[in-house]
Amino acid sequence: MKRLRWAGLLVLLPIILGSISTAQMFYVTSEPGQQLDLVDFSSGTVTDIYDIGSKPDSVIVNAQGQIFYTVTPLGTLQKFDPNTGQNSVLATFPSGYPRDLVFDPQGNNILVSLYAIGKLGRYNLASGTATIFPSTSIGVTLDGLAYDPAGNLFAVVSRNTVCQLDPATGAILQTVVLEPRFSVNGGDGMVYDPFTKNLWLTHVSTLGNGLIEIPLTESTPPVLGTPIFLQTGSLNTPDGIISDGQGNLFIGEALQHLTQYNIPTNSVVSRVLSPGIDDLAFVPTSAPPGQFSIAITPATITTLDNQTLTYALNITTTNNYAPTFQISCNGLPAPAVCTTAGSSGVGQTQIQVQTQSLAVGTYSFSVSVTDGVTTENASTQIKIGDFIATLSSASVTVGVGKSGTVGVNVSSDNGFSDPVTLSCSSPSGTTCSFSPASVIASSAGTSSSLTIAVASRPTGSAQPGGSVAFIVPWGILTFGMLISDIGHRSRRRLGLGCLVLLCIALTVSCGSGSANSTTAGGGSGGTGASSNPTTFTVAVQATSDNVMQDAGKVTVTVP
Repeated sequence: MKRLRWAGLLVLLPIILGSISTAQMFYVTSEPGQQLDLVDFSSGTVTDIYDIGSKPDSVIVNAQGQIFYTVTPLGTLQKFDPNTGQNSVLATFPSGYPRDLVFDPQGNNILVSLYAIGKLGRYNLASGTATIFPSTSIGVTLDGLAYDPAGNLFAVVSRNTVCQLDPATGAILQTVVLEPRFSVNGGDGMVYDPFTKNLWLTHVSTLGNGLIEIPLTESTPPVLGTPIFLQTGSLNTPDGIISDGQGNLFIGEALQHLTQYNIPTNSVVSRVLSPGIDDLAFVPTSAPPGQFSIAITPATITTLDNQTLTYALNITTTNNYAPTFQISCNGLPAPAVCTTAGSSGVGQTQIQVQTQSLAVGTYSFSVSVTDGVTTENASTQIKIGDFIATLSSASVTVGVGKSGTVGVNVSSDNGFSDPVTLSCSSPSGTTCSFSPASVIASSAGTSSSLTIAVASRPTGSAQPGGSVAFIVPWGILTFGMLISDIGHRSRRRLGLGCLVLLCIALTVSCGSGSANSTTAGGGSGGTGASSNPTTFTVAVQATSDNVMQDAGKVTVTVP
């Protein structure tokens, strides 16, 4: 039995007694006083620090001195910050009668024993959400809670048993009975003591109140040993219990005294009057600075101007530190705007940046987070880039029923590499398309091909052609008619000349109308039936991140 080893320590009694702590400060719940008290154990001074207005029960304290406590009549878990004097209700467990509290090993959650329904409550410090589990009761009642260093959870179940519970599900993994002959006797408060590496409970029994030590192996899984009863009849209705890890237990006794018990000597060392005391917790010494850290992601965003960007700011803390942080942006050039939530708790929040009229370049800015004492900064960057699409040619000749191509090159500036979508417009009877229609902009330029197809001659601008030759003969004939009133012989000679000229003109006109047309430039060739070439334009646009740029126009000639 582990208890036997204390006999060998009696020779060290003077040293042990010299190590007994007497200069401790405690936060205490005063049940009948309905308040939180500060107790100076060395001087015996008791100070009321907060009036609750209802009966509190259990209390725990994080490294920053923030006090978490249950108010059983109201079914609430509350937090009081002695540094600010602010109190807040964190969660309500209807009909649960919340009692004992314990931080989980990671410091992310508080577990609450819901005495009246025999279940557990879990309060997440980061999200502020509370859950009750499991769906069925663990026992008739649930009271004292404790974790060992390996993360094993233990609870006082149905007053007279101590059970190891699955922290995730609440399932019972093993059980030890405290007093087999009694159903109402049993444990109340419970603590894991690092000095003995065992569980210790306050014992309320018809056979006499006292303490219970339950041996606990360090194996995986641990094994609960046979309970050892100590100080039976020497303590008056003990309740809350904590350990200093140096061989001393401190106990809330009889709603009246804060009692110090020394384990090696198995003796009550001292009692300090603390009216109404139920549970107790050590006041942290001094909280070290910089107990939170921040990170912002991504480290760089490359974008176009006039965009809305979102960064993720993550705030993490240690030792269950959970203040309200103030957030601000610094160093972003105007007229760009940085927007934060203003204030935030532990966890992730968003930082939004609206780029406005920023030239191509790289801009650094920082986000500052403060808890009122310490300020942490994290830096990130915005890279404003740009893209441009250029055409390999501004003109092309395409015959009816044929197609032609023009090269398109999309280049970027300052690392911009988002997809760029190409689009175009052309008149009825023609089509235009890109292959590929979307490209990734790059500093060296990324290529695409614009294909223009002519299915039928579009309505366009007619170019001059054989129509002039067609008008000439008729002009000659009209001239002959106008001079028909001159002399007979002269008329015969003049008429013969006009007839010759008319024939020549008609021959020229017919020859012009029967000439074949050919394609030129980037078109794929073809023969047209008309002697009047037609032109039209194809407008090309490039779009990325809702920013559209005109890439230019291609003039298409249909011969």
